[in-house]
Amino acid sequence: MLSWAKIELVISRTTINNKIIPACVLTVVLIFNVILVTLLIDYKEVRVDARGNEYFVKIGELYNHPENVQLLYDILLGEENTEYQNIYEAAKTLKGGNFFREKNYKKNVGQNIIITFGGLEWQVCCLSLTGEEDDVSRTPILTIMLSDALILSKFQTWAAYDLSDLVHPANMYGTSYMRAVTLNNGGQYASDFNTLINVQQDRKNQFAVFTMRNIENSVTDAIVKPSEVKWQETQSALAMWTYDCNLFNEAWGIPAGGNILEWNAVSDYVERIGNDMWKYDCIWLPSYTELVLWQFESEQRCCGYRYWLRSALQNSDCSTGIMQIDEDGEMDYRAVHDGGCYVLPALHLNLDADSLRTTRC
Repeated sequence: MLSWAKIELVISRTTINNKIIPACVLTVVLIFNVILVTLLIDYKEVRVDARGNEYFVKIGELYNHPENVQLLYDILLGEENTEYQNIYEAAKTLKGGNFFREKNYKKNVGQNIIITFGGLEWQVCCLSLTGEEDDVSRTPILTIMLSDALILSKFQTWAAYDLSDLVHPANMYGTSYMRAVTLNNGGQYASDFNTLINVQQDRKNQFAVFTMRNIENSVTDAIVKPSEVKWQETQSALAMWTYDCNLFNEAWGIPAGGNILEWNAVSDYVERIGNDMWKYDCIWLPSYTELVLWQFESEQRCCGYRYWLRSALQNSDCSTGIMQIDEDGEMDYRAVHDGGCYVLPALHLNLDADSLRTTRC
């Protein structure tokens, strides 16, 4: 490839010795510029990992597109003509990123998966089943997380530093502005530490098709709520990835590791009114423990901008901090009323839904 120094040298020489050559040189420079711009455009559109492979393989719209659902099945398990029963059997044990990255059917080893659902692109997070182990009606679900942010938002509209006397702590996800308004789940959110107000869902919200059933292009029939997902009911940083305590907002029920808190936190949020409201939501913010459980690599976490998690800072005299992922894909904290963070929600796809059937089902 020509360097800028070589091009400048050619121009200076040909300008003196020949009047025709510079036009040719100019053409070379223009071609060089076109190639350079093309390379830059390609770099923005295709994320490349350290192994030199395209980092993601992309699958088109799944909703009412059985051919794309079939392709998803095949790529997930790494085999052609994968059937629903194969997916069901695989989902009996939660499968995260490491499982998918080792497959090489219509993708390279090491690649992660992005699918389109409801018109937006989502990263594939994990494959699992709903319900209890002895439940014969369990269905396979594919958990997905929005790949690129649409909006900035505050987590909550107010903040308070005294945790012990608050009925609704500012950083409790279940009663947050984020859950009810930004993500368009509706219901109630805490307008201050002691007051819940009712809010309606908004048909014009960017997430409306994922949260509202009776609107045009709704995809809610293909979504499973966290209330049906056992690993979210008992989610535990202490038990799932040997962190030295559990974190607020991660389990909608009782954490498997017990209510072991850091910094002498006065109490967990488990018993507080509204803490578990998010278990009935179609979309929700992921927790830090979920990113670990899903085996997210740094390239998956890193989007080049900060985005919210639902996991809360634990402190006996502070209820303002929420975990976030920073520009480099690392965990950080930010105050709930800071509006400078993006929103990347997650959801569970019901692989047994009629709208997500393959032609082989």
